[in-house]
Amino acid sequence: MHHQAKIKVRYTDCDFLGHVNNSVFSDYMIDAVAELLSIDLVDKLRITSISIDFQNPIRYGEDATIDIWILPEGENFYQIRNASGDIAVQARMTWTLSNELDTFLSDKIKAMEVPFKLKPFKVKHLESQGNAFHWDINVQNRDQTKGRIISPSSIILWGSEATLVSSSKNGWDFEHMMEANCAVYVLRHELDILEHPSWVWRDSIKVTSYLHDLKTVRGTWRHEFVSTKTNHLIARLYITGVFVNIDGQVISPPEGLTDACLLGENR
Repeated sequence: MHHQAKIKVRYTDCDFLGHVNNSVFSDYMIDAVAELLSIDLVDKLRITSISIDFQNPIRYGEDATIDIWILPEGENFYQIRNASGDIAVQARMTWTLSNELDTFLSDKIKAMEVPFKLKPFKVKHLESQGNAFHWDINVQNRDQTKGRIISPSSIILWGSEATLVSSSKNGWDFEHMMEANCAVYVLRHELDILEHPSWVWRDSIKVTSYLHDLKTVRGTWRHEFVSTKTNHLIARLYITGVFVNIDGQVISPPEGLTDACLLGENR
């Protein structure tokens, strides 16, 4: 099944760099699915993984286009283009099939070829280079979907925040990064959702973060999210980014930044 939809970029979708924040794109993907399925089916949808490859920005005021290909066995692909027609995002999402969802889609899904393939995410299988950082968060009401589970975009946002919280513990907070004329442009998300605890409002989540893999001008963080109620690992997120200056040009990281992130924290 192939479907195309328009995306109206909201002011609140954008961050201080002027383009749609990387945490928002999973919402665009789920909203596109919601146009195809009944609300009851969307409420019962249990996503198991999301992979997003970021290629070009989408800026406030643009009208973007999203194409979705729903394949058998709960595998779906997405391509989002900006107003210029450039590919902004290519993505893959998987979900657990249910009898109701399978019945709804059975006469709609036909064999088709997706016009792109995501690059393999090889660093996922490596041992983390850095030591651990820790952070505790409370789930807010806005973090729950209408289906009463944690929103994937909230998990991605927690991971982005955990990256900044981790680096700030060793002296590299947001202000220090700006003074060093350094930011990070996200290139890839790899999210695995292992459990979907329900009614999680005000539950505490323990986040453990590692600078997982480090190259000359890019790095990957690994974040693990554990429910304190069950002590179960509910999600694991990898975020790959490239170091840029405020003008968006790729740079080497400022001296001391990567050492601080590899160090971890003492507990």
